[in-house]
Amino acid sequence: MVYSKEITMELFKNLLAKVFENEEIQVVLPNLKFDTAAEIVESESHKALQKIKALAENESLSDFDCIEEIVIVLGKRPQWQNPSITSAKTNL
Repeated sequence: MVYSKEITMELFKNLLAKVFENEEIQVVLPNLKFDTAAEIVESESHKALQKIKALAENESLSDFDCIEEIVIVLGKRPQWQNPSITSAKTNL
């Protein structure tokens, strides 16, 4: 009997999940340069702040474009298409 690749992978994942559900799993990352999860978060936060600072100092961006880029850095999608839609929503 021949199974598609997707079915085979799904079966494999289900088997592994069943085998590992009662096992203790330890992950070792010997080349990781951070000692704690807090350091990783702080590092990523620092990178985001550096990007936001550079965007805020970029005078070639309009205020709207600057805010849009900052929202992207923060990982959230803007809920607007253009400034006129934003102002129309806030005036309601």
